[in-house]
Amino acid sequence: MRELVANPSLIESHLEGMTVQQAIEAGKLYVIDLRYLADIECKNGKTLPGPTCLLFVRHSGDLVPVAIQLMPNAGADNPIFTPSDHEYTWLAAKMWFNLADCSHHQSVSHLGMTHLLMESVAVVTNRQLSRSHPLYRLLAPHFLFIMNINSLAVEALVSVGGWVDTAMNIGRTGMFNIIKANWKDWKLETNGNLPANLKIRGVEEIPNYFYRDDALLLWNAINKYVAEVVNQVYDTKDKFNEDYELHNWLKKLEEDAEIGMPKEVSREKLIEILTVFIFTSSVQHAAVNFGQYDEYAFPPNYPADLHGSRPTSRDELTEDSIVKIVPDKKQTLDILQITHVLSQRGTNELGNFEIGYGYDPIASKALDSFKEELKSIQSTIEEKNKTRKRKYDILQPKDVPNAISI
Repeated sequence: MRELVANPSLIESHLEGMTVQQAIEAGKLYVIDLRYLADIECKNGKTLPGPTCLLFVRHSGDLVPVAIQLMPNAGADNPIFTPSDHEYTWLAAKMWFNLADCSHHQSVSHLGMTHLLMESVAVVTNRQLSRSHPLYRLLAPHFLFIMNINSLAVEALVSVGGWVDTAMNIGRTGMFNIIKANWKDWKLETNGNLPANLKIRGVEEIPNYFYRDDALLLWNAINKYVAEVVNQVYDTKDKFNEDYELHNWLKKLEEDAEIGMPKEVSREKLIEILTVFIFTSSVQHAAVNFGQYDEYAFPPNYPADLHGSRPTSRDELTEDSIVKIVPDKKQTLDILQITHVLSQRGTNELGNFEIGYGYDPIASKALDSFKEELKSIQSTIEEKNKTRKRKYDILQPKDVPNAISI
């Protein structure tokens, strides 16, 4: 961020009368840092931008970009672009930034940290918890389709010559390298825990962040549902300490799934772990998946691939310059087709399980309470959408599946 604000005169005309320092002190400046992508090896020797983007919260509450640098290191061929540049030069900078953001989204936010993460958890769960174990019965509805859909993805999307290879700049090589770069740093307590992650990112108060507002309602409902089950199953310390299946499961999640688990697990920490797994399988996947067609279907908005090379100066570009870098007709149609399919919902909504695993009084009572809270959240989100600047319906409980199924 330092480089983006080192020359305040570049951006202060876009800060609605504020200086850079005033905007920082008022909590109106945010930065997206994707510099690590510059080191990612992609298909056929291609490379990605490794950009940073500075964003400003306007009086209207809109969050808008005010500066973009496309590579990590300052230099004559790596200028800072701003809205003051010619419209097509600024547009090109935004498109190359979004190419990087799209690559991170599809690799990390979507495939890596929902599909692959939850398959790892599901494999360990099936190996370590018996089908009669209360935690297996709690988790099983949320793992129902994960093995099948991931197998299909491997065959059709991330196979050699598959959709990722033909439609995305990064190809499967780049996608796997991006996942690898992020997997080692993923921690359940900071990346998987929604309230903690929002706090770390400093976005607890940013206006018009509808994902945060709706996702928190669902996080809290899932957490309450899980707590009701766990607190009754392990109503004494001895029951918790002596459950060898539970402790083998926790151990293997760290060792075999290789995910960043908490070092010590209490009953309260177990509630957090289970909440993360259910939330990720349902709410988080819905959030990163079901808006894909809206974002990707017009390639200049969120390009999966761009031709040519990034702009290396602030010189004026033309409309023809933009047309030349966008995906060709075949790529565009492939992107339209796949993102349309991926954005479809075809399984039961959260809480309405395709297969019932828990019929005991504890599980049944907790599920009934959970369903009632989801109804209340549905009404709350519907009311909020009546007054929001832009309708956000991706996380309405009636549209959030129980499990990753697409």
